[in-house]
Parts: sequence; structure tokens; C-alpha cells
Amino acid sequence: MKRLFLFLLLPAYLLSAQNHPIRKQVEQLIKTHRYDQAEKILLRHKDKPDALYYLAVVDLVQGKLDKAVDRAEEGLKKDTNKARFYELLGDIYAVKAQNSGMLSLIFTVGKIKKNWQKAIALDSTRLSAYQKLFSFYLMAPGFAGGDKDEAFKLAQKVLKINPAVGQTMLAQYYQKEKQSDKAEQAFTKAIKLAPDSVNIVKEAAYFYLTQKKIKKARQLFDRILTLKPKDPFSYDALSDWYFKTGKKDSAIIVLDKALKIDSLNQQILFKKARFLADLGRYDESRALCNRLLKQQMFFALRKQILGFLERIKDK
Repeated sequence: MKRLFLFLLLPAYLLSAQNHPIRKQVEQLIKTHRYDQAEKILLRHKDKPDALYYLAVVDLVQGKLDKAVDRAEEGLKKDTNKARFYELLGDIYAVKAQNSGMLSLIFTVGKIKKNWQKAIALDSTRLSAYQKLFSFYLMAPGFAGGDKDEAFKLAQKVLKINPAVGQTMLAQYYQKEKQSDKAEQAFTKAIKLAPDSVNIVKEAAYFYLTQKKIKKARQLFDRILTLKPKDPFSYDALSDWYFKTGKKDSAIIVLDKALKIDSLNQQILFKKARFLADLGRYDESRALCNRLLKQQMFFALRKQILGFLERIKDK
């Protein structure tokens, strides 16, 4: 399940989908890794559902997972918009599962699925919860609740709500099943339905890169850049094309363009450190990681950086 919940490496993702009075201020603080300041502001409104939602997110980012669950459950009791809290609880339990021993994992995974299912039951158009539950079914091992048939059923259901997203989910399903022709057909339909959707184009671009259809992949990575030229993650995605095609020095140059847009982006900085190590520039890689570790950050990212440093310590 290691790669199942990578969306949680972007705490602001949890915030940006919401639309509440304190969202902008808190989101900016989290984006710039000022979690303590965000918490101080939120505690002034700790009895309000909106504040409890964001407090749970801040606790999640800091690795206070039991506290995050408590905040989310308290907010669930007070809020009329319960779907967002059920989805958040699923997210928290997903992170708990990634950081649990096998025995704890068995008891945790059921709560992931149950909470996302409740979010969907309360809000049948909540695409983010559908996508998370779909990924869970598709990618989790069977003993942990994975079920590819259920994943396929969810994709079919989403087709009726949002055909472009549904086709993308079908493409991911077929890709997992190693039916690349059907996956390509579904991606083609999805892009035709939503040609300006960066998320859909990006999924297709990585599919073609995995299939070693280098020219087609590059066309789609370039389209991402055209659609969002000021988004650092547009360059971040393009760097993968350069790296996977053996142009590793160019990959770092492209990442530097991303960092000119957002110099504080810890995910992209860590990616640059990994690329540097791959090129044998270990001293630069270690120095970059050590600078990152001096900052506040999502606790799971910190663990990744520490693990990476351990792997290259003798290089």
C-alpha cells in the first residue's frame, strides 16, 4: 500500500477542495509550512466545524494521527456537511495504515474504506472520495480489502457522474490489468471529453511514458505546460519525461524552472535531491536533504527523506 495514498503528500490538496471563511489564510500557512501559526489561528475557533476540519488536517500533517481522528470525529458531530469529515477520516486512516504494523493494519484498513463509502453515500457526486476508494480497491492487496471488481464497478458508476473522470478510472483499471489497448482507448476518450483537464492529461502522459511511447508522452507533457505554464508541477511532470528518457541533466534543469516558480516546494526539492543522487552528485543531494530537514514538513515526507539519506550515506 506504500504508493496508494501519495495524494496525502500535498496537505494543501485537502484544503483547496474546501470553500470556507478561514480557508485562504490557513491554506497559505500550510503551503509555506507554518503549521504552528495555522494551529494558533484555528484554536481561536476550535468549537466551529470549519476550524475542527483544518485542525484535523494540521494534526495529520504533523503526524498526530490519533489527535487528527479525534478532531475529525468532533467536527463530524457538529457539522451539517458530514461528507467532508467522513472523507477526511478515510484520509487519516489511510496514513495510519501506511505507518502501522501488520496487526494494526488489519484493523485500520476497514475504517479507510468505510469512511470513504460514507462520504459517497452522503454526497453521491463527491468525485475525490470516489477516486480514493477506487485507488484503494485497485491497488491494495486482497487481504487488506483490495478488490479489482469493485474498482471496475466504481469506475462505471463515475462514468454516469463525470464521463471524463470515469474513462480515466477505466483506463487506470485496464492499465493495472495489463490491457494496454483498452487503457489507451479509455484515455483517448477521457481527453476528448475534457481536453483542458490537467489531471487527466497527466495520467495519460504517464501511461504513455510507461508504455515507452515516448513521442506521444512528450506531446501530452507539453500540453500540460501549455495548460498551466505557471504551475510548478507542470515542470515537475516534464522533468520525469527527461529523466525516464535518459536526459537526466535536463531533468534537473526543468526542476529548477519549477523551483523558480515555487522555491519552497518541498516535494520538488526532494525530487531534485533524488535526481542529483542518481547522477552521482551525492554531496549536493545530501546537502539539499539536510536543508529540507531543518524545515517543518509533512511527517511522511520527513520519513522518506531520512530513509533516502540512510540509503546513500556511504555513497
